[in-house]
Amino acid sequence: MGRTSIVTDSASGLTPEEASRFGIHVIPIHIEIGGRTYHEGIDLSLSEFYQLVSSDTIVPTTSPPSLREFHDLFRQLGKESEEIIGIHLSSRLGRTLGVARQAAQTFLGRTRVTLVDSRLVATPLAWLAKAAAEAVAAGVDTREVVRLVRAMIPHMYVAFFVESLEQLERSGLGPRAPSITPVSPSVKPLLVIEEGEIAVLERSRARGGAVERLFQFVVEFPRVERLAILQGKPMPESIELATLINEEMPEQEVETAFYPASVATYVGNSALGVAVYEGMG
Repeated sequence: MGRTSIVTDSASGLTPEEASRFGIHVIPIHIEIGGRTYHEGIDLSLSEFYQLVSSDTIVPTTSPPSLREFHDLFRQLGKESEEIIGIHLSSRLGRTLGVARQAAQTFLGRTRVTLVDSRLVATPLAWLAKAAAEAVAAGVDTREVVRLVRAMIPHMYVAFFVESLEQLERSGLGPRAPSITPVSPSVKPLLVIEEGEIAVLERSRARGGAVERLFQFVVEFPRVERLAILQGKPMPESIELATLINEEMPEQEVETAFYPASVATYVGNSALGVAVYEGMG
């Protein structure tokens, strides 16, 4: 054996092709729609999700993978691996990591399971899983892989706008408002993921629309190693944002990614955001 397996969850937005290419095992989050439970990425694609929730009367919800699903995955991977590294959705945004911890504590196999709270979601979570998989493939010791992932987390940032805060607030994921200046109800706040939870960005000096404010968020970084524009569906605003960034940072590769259905459940299909990894150099 001697092999180390990398596990993440479907909130990473990893496609089956990416997961296969990097050798990452993705456990699906459950999405409940109209009384039926789907397994994200297994029997529910992003396009199918949007078709099912096209009516305003249908409110989807999510739940974590079951304890049995984690046990089954750990048991399967234990046949071929000595170690498993699980990198999961922020524990403040969902209960997936908590279930994984339960499963790891009661897992009777000889395989060692190490779990990491990414404090992130969507593309940055995928970046962490890919970095871990690449390090394993390069022969890096498992403990060093875990150290690498944990060291990367504080250097990753997500900022985004949503059309409505209603679903976020209904789910208990509503943003922490700044203690200094209240956000006017008429102004859509720039939201960030900070310490693993959603907060209103206090430091933004930018005025104007979503594209301009996200652009200002990106260009304030003195160094950017990876950059992605996050959207639920193809949006002209994402092209406009990419154009602004390319003009200001012509040598920077700009990825465009669709956030997964488990994220769209809470932010809707018209959220626009950016993910930044500033690197550790």
